[in-house]
Amino acid sequence: MKVEPLETASDTEKAPYPFGFEIRWPWYRRLQFFFGCFTIIPLRIIGLSITLPISLAFANIVKASAEKGAKRSQVYTKWYQLFLIKLVLSLAKFQIFILGISIDHKGEPASRDEAPMIVLAPHSTIIDGMFLPYHGMVFKYMCNPIYVERGDRKSRSSVVHEIKRRVNIEQPYPQLAIFPEGTNSNSQSLLAFKIGAFIPRVPIQPVCLSFNCWNTIVWTFEGPSLIWCWLFTLSQFRIQLTFNYLPVEKPLDNEDPASFAERVRVEIGRRTGLALSKLTFENGLINEECKRLGLPRETIEENAEKLMKACELKIKDIYHRLQEFKDLRNAKENLITFESPVAVHWGWSNGWLLYPPEIIRLPPAVWYRDYAGGGNVHAVGGIAALVGCVFMGPREGRFEDGRKYHIPGHSTPLTCMGAFILIIGFLAMVLGHGDNVALGVTNLTIGGSMSGITCMCIVFITPKVEYLWKYKIMKLPRSRKVKPKQFWSFLGFGLVETLIVLD
Repeated sequence: MKVEPLETASDTEKAPYPFGFEIRWPWYRRLQFFFGCFTIIPLRIIGLSITLPISLAFANIVKASAEKGAKRSQVYTKWYQLFLIKLVLSLAKFQIFILGISIDHKGEPASRDEAPMIVLAPHSTIIDGMFLPYHGMVFKYMCNPIYVERGDRKSRSSVVHEIKRRVNIEQPYPQLAIFPEGTNSNSQSLLAFKIGAFIPRVPIQPVCLSFNCWNTIVWTFEGPSLIWCWLFTLSQFRIQLTFNYLPVEKPLDNEDPASFAERVRVEIGRRTGLALSKLTFENGLINEECKRLGLPRETIEENAEKLMKACELKIKDIYHRLQEFKDLRNAKENLITFESPVAVHWGWSNGWLLYPPEIIRLPPAVWYRDYAGGGNVHAVGGIAALVGCVFMGPREGRFEDGRKYHIPGHSTPLTCMGAFILIIGFLAMVLGHGDNVALGVTNLTIGGSMSGITCMCIVFITPKVEYLWKYKIMKLPRSRKVKPKQFWSFLGFGLVETLIVLD
């Protein structure tokens, strides 16, 4: 069942670009950072350097002392295990205090029975992007966080299986917390949610994260490096973090995971006032590659994850296509810069083709006249493309080991649709040029149709003729073998008869 999303700001205006961020530097923030380098920043670094290894060691002791069954079910009953767990939790709170983070809660948190899973958004800062995962590494000996390798399909499948197991199993697991965006953004818009958290079809409690501080904590693809973000953040005196618990969302009857994820995203966007972006983590990687290649970041503005699934492409394939696009783009720019102005001057301006020199003494009836850009635009572009193909040669894999290999087209429906759109555009262009519109439209339609029929016949007939000649005629007994002249004459008679019938 598909659910129509609620109306949001992104329905009426384009969502802000989610992968770019720049820290604002007023004069008082510069003073704050300068004095913090000699006071609060060194103290915080020393405090974290002392407490974090201790937390890791205590958590390791708890895990090592657990029994085999308890290591997976996370059941700890011995007094020293409970004591160490409380000690680790106290150290974690002290580390948050060292960073100057003050946590506030709004709304009513749901229990595990009410919502086995919580989803948090927006995912945008170094606090939820780095510090909380480090605490997850500390607590992995007690809570078993789920790790995923995003580039590995098997890893993603195993993670989905583990999520289903944890939210449906009757064991004392805590609620499973997931950032469904899958990567950091600049908190100006919500990225498209990954559907892994919504596949189990269990009730979910959305949680909105908001920060009140000098915005040095945003860490995304295009912005300050991680080290500078941490240094600027350590110079702040106080960071207010608010968890806003929204009502529990339950999947509707026959609702697919993608619709469930979009419905939750729309609700979070409505509560936070953030626009809904259609970009994903893959778009961030693609934009980084575009920046490296010198391409505009608007090269791919659609949901890259859906694009890759529909075309069965990997991120490396997208990188290869971007490199090809860059090469073609540069070649096109060079062609337009060098060749097109010359051809346009000769045929459209006061060039020698439009007005031949008097020494040639050509009658006006045979002067060059370009009709609808047929020579200056289409012929020049076609010849340039032919020259480019000659220099570049065939595609990789087309000819190998002396054999031809067929490379199928991407999509026959899209190709046909493009051809129809192109010919309609040509008809509109012809209608706007010349006096005899009917003759021009007729000639264009007949010429294009016959070109298509000819190409189709060549494509379908040539392999059959080759097969007939190679495997049938050449293998006949010598007395019955058809001579080449007779064979080609037969083809010639057939072609002439066809033309007479058509006439």
